[in-house]
Amino acid sequence: MSGLGDFASVLAWISHIWLGIPALLYPIGGIMSILDGAAKLAMSGGVDPVLKEAEITTKEKVYETLKNTDDASRQLALYSMLLLRNWGSFEVAASAACWCVIFMVPVHMRAAPHFIMFWLRCSIAMNDASTQYSFPWGADTVAKLGGVTKGQVAVVDVDKNNVRPAVLGSLVSHAVFGIVDLIIAILCLAQGSVPTKYSPPF
Repeated sequence: MSGLGDFASVLAWISHIWLGIPALLYPIGGIMSILDGAAKLAMSGGVDPVLKEAEITTKEKVYETLKNTDDASRQLALYSMLLLRNWGSFEVAASAACWCVIFMVPVHMRAAPHFIMFWLRCSIAMNDASTQYSFPWGADTVAKLGGVTKGQVAVVDVDKNNVRPAVLGSLVSHAVFGIVDLIIAILCLAQGSVPTKYSPPF
């Protein structure tokens, strides 16, 4: 067999698993966000020290906090919630797309989906790098909101209103997953137009 030979069947399973992870996980957060945009904001309270200290760890607390701001801030929060709900719709749709690839697309034709997942995951990692380290990737949202400047990480006990969030875990995990997607995409291209011995996927 040309292409990757017998390894192509192994590659198919690696691809199944790597696409199956977001296919399983995305609907959880997606449906949660579709039902209530405040859900993910409440989850942030579990890891963010400023929100945790203010006890903003539930949807009710999120709404209570935003409700007590001025009219313009409440309106901005409203649109943010709408975008979070729309994000949830994208997550569910992305999950469905991953399942379609797993069940309907042979491994030698999966380079494009894995390149797309590489972009998705690595761009999220870059967003995290911009947030935590002021990496030059789009706007420095923290600095624009009055947070610490480039390269600084505020100490919560010193300046609670000047904190650059710590999102290293998300940054590393998305970067690693994205790089693996890139490798899988390249291997799928190497397989070329040769079907695997194992088709359909399941």
